[in-house]
Amino acid sequence: MAVTATFTGAVSLSINAQAAYTVDASAGPALRILQSLTWAFTGGDAPTIAGWLYSAEVTCAAGDWLLAHATDPFQGMGDSVYPTGFIVAGSKLKLLYIRNTDPTNTITIVQGAVNGLPIFVAAGDGITLASGDWNCLYKKAGTAALTTGSNDKLTISVGAGSPTCEVAAFYGA
Repeated sequence: MAVTATFTGAVSLSINAQAAYTVDASAGPALRILQSLTWAFTGGDAPTIAGWLYSAEVTCAAGDWLLAHATDPFQGMGDSVYPTGFIVAGSKLKLLYIRNTDPTNTITIVQGAVNGLPIFVAAGDGITLASGDWNCLYKKAGTAALTTGSNDKLTISVGAGSPTCEVAAFYGA
């Protein structure tokens, strides 16, 4: 089920990535190295967010996502509704988070060949997410203004089956 809301203000995102490593104890006490990364943007230069879209059980059968579509941005591949009062057309995508939640299958996200969401260098460019992989794109100035059928298409393909993923998109001016 998708969760949506409209609000005014800045968004703050913190991502922690942590890995633990150990070495052979015969060389001395076991060393534990923790690496952690926190990425956060807040304050005066943070983007103004007009609305957001979140969906946690999108079935990624091959097809297109149209992130400016007024009523069905996932084109039947998942449950999503924009909130009352928020019109995505004319907004810019500021932040896009995609996580492959499928236990075995991959998904590939590609900038649509026609009317592609301009987040990669060129149409047809993309990224493959294995099970558990995630990708986060932040564009402080935002993408080109979104309109259904213009600057909003991501083409999704699957390695096998009908994998699921988690998607969050934040929009603003």
